[in-house]
Amino acid sequence: YDALKVVIDFGHASASLLQRKLRLGYSRAARIIDQLEEKGFISGYDGSKPREVLITNEELEEIVKGR
Repeated sequence: YDALKVVIDFGHASASLLQRKLRLGYSRAARIIDQLEEKGFISGYDGSKPREVLITNEELEEIVKGR
């Protein structure tokens, strides 16, 4: 949840962003990025372009409520 909130708030997703904001190592941050992509929350890897966020804060809140 925290990682998804960070990428939504910043409007893009990258392992380095998660490393800085959540104080994670690269391996853990990269694994989270892969998981977010698999679940369809962020776009796939496209070279040097930042990954797009495909979910809004409102959609995230609906997912959290549905738990």
